[in-house]
Amino acid sequence: MSLKPFKRTATADLDVLQQYKGIRTTQWVKPPSGKSVLEIQTTHTPRELQKVPEGKNYLTPPYHWHWYQDEYFNVTEGRYIFTLEGKDTTVSASDPQPVRIPATARHTFKVEDTHDGPCTVEISADAVAGSIEDEDVGINAKLYVGSPCAVFDHSLMPM
Repeated sequence: MSLKPFKRTATADLDVLQQYKGIRTTQWVKPPSGKSVLEIQTTHTPRELQKVPEGKNYLTPPYHWHWYQDEYFNVTEGRYIFTLEGKDTTVSASDPQPVRIPATARHTFKVEDTHDGPCTVEISADAVAGSIEDEDVGINAKLYVGSPCAVFDHSLMPM
C-alpha cells in the first residue's frame, strides 16, 4: 500500500520560513513513518502578537477541518490555545501529549500570547493511503465556517 503525501507549496522547500519579521519560524522536516507531514512552528516572541490588530494575525489558521486525517500537536515549549468545535482548551508543554484532532472536527489553534518565552508546536497528520486530502485542503479554505458539514461530538484528548 503506497501513501499519498500532501502537495506542498514551494515554501516547503525552504529550510526555515520566517514570518512576521521573525516573530515565528516554520520548518518542515521528514515525517516519521505513518505521518504525511511534520511541521515545527516556533513563535519566538509571543507577546509581540498582542500588537497585531484583531483579525490581522495571519499566524492563526482559520477555523477548518480535515476530511480524512487526524491531526496531532505536540507542544514542546510554551502554551497554545486549541479551539475544537467552539470550545477553547489551553495546552502547555507539561501537559500530556500529543493533542489529537479527529478527522472532520472543526478546529483552529494559536499561540498563547501572554507567555514569556518561545512557544513551539510540532504538527503532524496521519498518512492516508489513496485519500484526496490534498485536493480537499483547497476546498476547506473556502468553506471553513457556515458549511453544511456535519457537527461531530469531538473533544481534545491526549493520545
